[in-house]
Amino acid sequence: MIQYLVRLLTSKFTAFHRIIPCRESMLTGVDYWNDRARKFGKRAVVDLNYGQSQVDSVTEFYSSKLLPVFSACLHGDEKVVLDFGCGWGRFSHNLAVLTGGKVVGVDPVSELLKFARETESVQFRLLRDDSIPLPDESVDIVWVCLVLGGIDDTSLHKVAAELTRVLKKDGLLFLVENITQISDGSHWYYRSFDFYRQLLPESCLQFKTSFSDNGEVIAVMAGRKV
Repeated sequence: MIQYLVRLLTSKFTAFHRIIPCRESMLTGVDYWNDRARKFGKRAVVDLNYGQSQVDSVTEFYSSKLLPVFSACLHGDEKVVLDFGCGWGRFSHNLAVLTGGKVVGVDPVSELLKFARETESVQFRLLRDDSIPLPDESVDIVWVCLVLGGIDDTSLHKVAAELTRVLKKDGLLFLVENITQISDGSHWYYRSFDFYRQLLPESCLQFKTSFSDNGEVIAVMAGRKV
């Protein structure tokens, strides 16, 4: 899995690469994101058009849009959440509070995980091997926020299979992706809701809502594994 997560990490936002100096643009994969995190800290996971002072407000904006929808999707008995591509865990602690359970955040970028704050209910793991370090059908919820758009078509099906593997039957997949109807960037893929629904058929994804971030459409999708 690390191979396609490397592709993921080269390309979270096309806008990022337009403003990174040449030396940084030559870095790839985990090296790129580790270098970015060393330079920009927590700001590394947002569009760099936002300033350092805006990181918290951007996170609060996303939380205000996502968490009410997420809460409405809960059955109330969920105990384990996978925060896939967690970065420094900007949503992880809220997920633990809302579910009253435990959250496992996974990410292959060690420099981002240095900013992650563990508690009794939130743990973070560095991805080192070729799969999510969790057993089959071991999590009640998979949370994925702006991650799959950075993965090419070849690797995307492997990612989808891995997410499906760790999710329990009737488990919730909560997916947030950019569905703007524009041409793909050099490192970002703009895909439709229908595409994601077909990619993850076992999760029976439904379109919940959408909102705008810097003029682009961010879709919120959710479904339960059959």
